[in-house]
Amino acid sequence: MGEPLGESVLPAPVDRGEQLAERRTLATAVAYLQQFAVRDFREQLAELTGNVDHYIAVLAEDLKSPEQYRKIARALLDADRPGEAIDWAGRGLAHHPGTPYSDRLRDLLVDLLIDEGQVDAALEVRVTEFNRHPVAATFRALADTCDRVGDTTPLAAALEALRARATENPLRLRELVQALDSVGLDEEAWSTAAAHPGVVGAHLLHFLVERREAARPAEVLGPYRFLVRAQLADPASTATTALSDCSAACAPYTPQQATPRASSAISPNSAPSTSARPLSSPSSTKPDWPPDVGPGESGYQPRSSFHLRSNASRPSRPSRCRY
Repeated sequence: MGEPLGESVLPAPVDRGEQLAERRTLATAVAYLQQFAVRDFREQLAELTGNVDHYIAVLAEDLKSPEQYRKIARALLDADRPGEAIDWAGRGLAHHPGTPYSDRLRDLLVDLLIDEGQVDAALEVRVTEFNRHPVAATFRALADTCDRVGDTTPLAAALEALRARATENPLRLRELVQALDSVGLDEEAWSTAAAHPGVVGAHLLHFLVERREAARPAEVLGPYRFLVRAQLADPASTATTALSDCSAACAPYTPQQATPRASSAISPNSAPSTSARPLSSPSSTKPDWPPDVGPGESGYQPRSSFHLRSNASRPSRPSRCRY
């Protein structure tokens, strides 16, 4: 007789329960896509009829998103029924105050209220959202609306709330500095950022330094040193270029005999007193506000590495409020 053929390799037993679970999951996904496609098709057909009430009735069958309320309010506004549009937009925000699509609905409601002369109601919408989520983004939205209606009264209380939050939690200082800068309170924004560079962050500090260095170069030396040390502590940074740019910017205002001591103080082995994020490359066209938006906020984009550089002086901006 020949040699034994050895152990036969049998396929692993099939888990019928797992197979059924996968099929159910797939069937649920397919059913949802079909349902979504049918609903979207019905909405398009209703819109094409030109019958606003019929279109609204179809949209109102599924009000799980603030986008549906926005579509209804938009349709009513186009039909010259602003009062009903305001009502639907307000209902949508009441049911969906904080979803990713709520901001568009809120902006529409504010526009509708201002157009109808309901200025106080428009401000109340912004104040309510700020009180629900007191951060720099909601403060800027409030400040923009205050500018539109010519009433900056609500900004005082909002700034005090941000100052109180920053006092309780220093990690909120960045939001306070952004808010102060957005309404032209540059001096308080600068003093706060310069006193807490590690908390405010390198990106925001770099933006403020660039804007201030032409008018008051002596005041930016300390923050510039912090930024250079942060670059040197980061092995992935272009530290040599950063140090060169900083030296060029500071040279006219630093005694020549102090140059060796300053250079030795900023050595590759020295670390920043507080942690700082790696710097990122600014775009070729700088916006009015630095592109320093955190994850989860509107407009956030990841950044790539860049080095410090000096820009031309920026014109001073008038303050929109004084507190």
